[in-house]
Amino acid sequence: MSYPYRRRIVISNHGLSYIRIKKVASTSITSAMTDGKEIISDKVLPRDLSFVVLRDPVERFIAAWYHHKGPSQPLAAQMSLSDFLDTMPEGVKGFGMEDNHLTEQRWFLDGHKIDVIFTLDQLAYMWTVLQGLCPTLPNLPHYNNSGVKLTCTSEERERIKALYA
Repeated sequence: MSYPYRRRIVISNHGLSYIRIKKVASTSITSAMTDGKEIISDKVLPRDLSFVVLRDPVERFIAAWYHHKGPSQPLAAQMSLSDFLDTMPEGVKGFGMEDNHLTEQRWFLDGHKIDVIFTLDQLAYMWTVLQGLCPTLPNLPHYNNSGVKLTCTSEERERIKALYA
């Protein structure tokens, strides 16, 4: 599977390497890990504890759709979730996006040493565990929360699942 953008590994001065996946609290985690000075690599540092946070693919897709409804995407802003799904007859691989909001999460993991995998639902607890291992790690900020409950119909849920099958 080939995409026009590279995998991004955030390196911190706290002894952590974070495999960044958009729409999975990546802005909040990156900000806390780097104190606003982002350090990017293509590889996990061998000395670091590496981790990734995963999100339910349906929830992540809906969050990406909501993200693409923003002011920088005037066409998408007019689309319902069903309309947005209609733009992807070949699935997310054929969407041709230049960012990675819809890329399958497994693509980001390929070829990396990963010490800890946890889900977005576990983030608050796991962050306290990481702070116990890395006492200089600050509290996790909460960015990009729209405050909107992201929902879909059962038909849309099945269509989204099919995109990643």
